[in-house]
Amino acid sequence: MNVSEALRALAEISSGQWGMVTTSQASSQHVSRVQIARLAESGHLERLAHGVYRDAGSSPHEFDDIRAAWLSLDPDRVAEDRIRDGAVGIVVSGNTAAALHGVGDLLPTPYVFTSPTRRQSQRPDIRFKRRPLAADQITLVAGIPTTGIERTIADLVQDKEDLSLVGDLVGDALRSRTVQLDFLANLLNPLAARNGFPKDDGLALLRKLLELGRVDVATQIKRVTSNPAWLSATSPDDATMPSEALAMPIERSQSVTSGDDMRSVQALVKDVNVLQNLATQKQASDAG
Repeated sequence: MNVSEALRALAEISSGQWGMVTTSQASSQHVSRVQIARLAESGHLERLAHGVYRDAGSSPHEFDDIRAAWLSLDPDRVAEDRIRDGAVGIVVSGNTAAALHGVGDLLPTPYVFTSPTRRQSQRPDIRFKRRPLAADQITLVAGIPTTGIERTIADLVQDKEDLSLVGDLVGDALRSRTVQLDFLANLLNPLAARNGFPKDDGLALLRKLLELGRVDVATQIKRVTSNPAWLSATSPDDATMPSEALAMPIERSQSVTSGDDMRSVQALVKDVNVLQNLATQKQASDAG
């Protein structure tokens, strides 16, 4: 098989998985490891990890290393088939999932994956967690099966990650997307006691994470009422204040306990961000 034939054979696989191919997949196309090595030496392929290569003509992506790590864990099968595995397959989780979601400050390495069965890897930068996952706890991020944001947060708490770092992650998530806080509270229920809260009180643990992430109700009210731009742009009887929650006494906000109250935090965070931006824009307009 000449170079052109080998590249065409590899493209049949790599075109469906981010320009990447494993040596095992190449072998199924009758491209030997020796040929793969030669294609890499000649600049046609780029080695990303042991047994995983990328077409040098394909566009690089910030998550190529994570994709390559995931491919390496079941190198005989193509990505399309593995994605269909769902909850019984290998899923990106923990700090690596947080990096894919783009929240928090945790490094993606070591790469963490969850599987319902016991697995191991010879790579020192890969960790496996043996945990059952439900289908509704998995999503696709950058084309890779990944734990949803709620399950990612719960897993980090279960893995004893610093709660202040998890709180920062919760704050980032609430500011950038919809988070099912009631679902998250349920996931946190079995983790409450080990973190110093009453048994099965996931809401209490969630309130702490919201506070650490500075997205609890009390902090949101203080952000608005202490913002000079807001104070100068509004009056006590200003009718533009859209959220009744902003009038809630801080003492009441600190005693939020119900699932409905927790769900309202999502809207409040977005309200406050809008209010902050509007007030700053109005102040700038008045000054101009």
